[in-house]
Amino acid sequence: MPAPRAPCRSLASMLMLSLVLSATACASRHVSVQTAAVTRGSLVQSVTASGTVNPRDTIIVGSQVSGTIQEIRVDFNSIVRRGQVLTILDRTPFEAALAQSRASAAQAQAQEQAAAATLAASRESAQASALGHNSAEAGSVSAASNAAAARARLRSVDAMVAKQASALSLAQLTLRRDRQLLAQGYVAQSVVDADIANLDADRAALDDAEATARQARYDLEAAGAQTTSAMAQAGQQAHIASSSLAQSRSAASSYAAAHANADAVRAAVRQAELNLSHAVITSPVDGTVVARNISVGQTVAAAFQSPTLFTIATDLRKMEVDVAVGEPDVGSVKEGQSVELTVLAYPHRTFTGRVSQVRQNPTVTQNVTTYTAVIYVDNADGSLRPGMTANAKIRIARFDHALTLPLSALRWAPSGDVAKAYHVAKPSQPAGGQPSGSAWGRTGATTLTASPGSLASAWVLRGRNIEDVDVEVLGVDGTVAAIIPRGESLSEGALVVIADNSGGPGS
Repeated sequence: MPAPRAPCRSLASMLMLSLVLSATACASRHVSVQTAAVTRGSLVQSVTASGTVNPRDTIIVGSQVSGTIQEIRVDFNSIVRRGQVLTILDRTPFEAALAQSRASAAQAQAQEQAAAATLAASRESAQASALGHNSAEAGSVSAASNAAAARARLRSVDAMVAKQASALSLAQLTLRRDRQLLAQGYVAQSVVDADIANLDADRAALDDAEATARQARYDLEAAGAQTTSAMAQAGQQAHIASSSLAQSRSAASSYAAAHANADAVRAAVRQAELNLSHAVITSPVDGTVVARNISVGQTVAAAFQSPTLFTIATDLRKMEVDVAVGEPDVGSVKEGQSVELTVLAYPHRTFTGRVSQVRQNPTVTQNVTTYTAVIYVDNADGSLRPGMTANAKIRIARFDHALTLPLSALRWAPSGDVAKAYHVAKPSQPAGGQPSGSAWGRTGATTLTASPGSLASAWVLRGRNIEDVDVEVLGVDGTVAAIIPRGESLSEGALVVIADNSGGPGS
């Protein structure tokens, strides 16, 4: 009985196979690819970043003294000149302090002058005492010399007295001898008379010598007394001179102290004058007031840190944009590179500038490291304002006369449906990565990235054939890449596949 059922099963199998083949044929007929032509032209590779517009030079004006704001003469956007008064503090306490300092200075100056007069008088007294001491010393020396002369004269007179005494003794002996001889008749009376005369003369001479000796002793005693008096006077004058010198030194110390005190008080006067001048706050530069942080009646305290009163931009015609460049891009950003800038206030206008500086100091926010690039931009018409957010496009490379194609052409790879509709040349190894679920190495949903200097693949459509061409990526700008073919022929006008409608990933 089962034999009659065999034709039915065969017919059903044939119908099912016919339906599958018909569906496959229909699917193959409906799969198509989207292409784009390879072109030759210029491509500018750039790095994008955002930042804030700021004046190139900003001056913060503060106060060096504490006080109460009494008057404000400028406001936001005021054009100021160097030396122009910006604000005035209440000067009453500073004027009072200056008056007190000047009074103290006058007192200190009077004390200094009195000390100077005392010093001059003490010096004159010391000089007079020194002269008196010198005179007393000279008198003492003279008295000592006189005493020495008196002693010498006394010795001479004593010798004369001794000589006259000897002569008198001889005369007496001669008289006694001649009288004996006269009694014996050996000499005449005249000889004895002569002896008597000689004896009288020698006695008178001895008396004179003794009188002279007594006078010499008196003179010696007087000279000794004079010497003692002169020495005492010299000692007294020396004591007076020493005391005068000590007084002079003390007066000199007092004058030095008075002079130092006067200098300190004069310095306090200058400081009080300076504080009074600081009560009038002026602009240090020509510029525009971009911020005012005070109001009339407000108290500013400058005890520990100078408070910020105004912020002045020196020249709003020259601005800078401080942009944050990501760590992967900072190696490509160099000084002098041209930059295109846009701001929200002028969405249809592009400003141009140049990179002036790439700062070494990093900024880390939520584990993301960025570096600040300073971009100088002219602002002659004043359109850019401080604090605006700017988007910067930094041109880091330019490729002229290069082959360019859409970046999507380097990210597309044929799926199985495309391979059924077209003749796809199977590569031995995909350029730039490992296979990811397709016999041709990649699917449309590839995670490969085409970065400058990397290798990639472009699929070229030639008739019903799709061929894989290895290329080197020179640079990328948005959705366009500049490439160099590696080995295979890829010329301007060639069609590269960028998408398909197979319904698979990336189609």
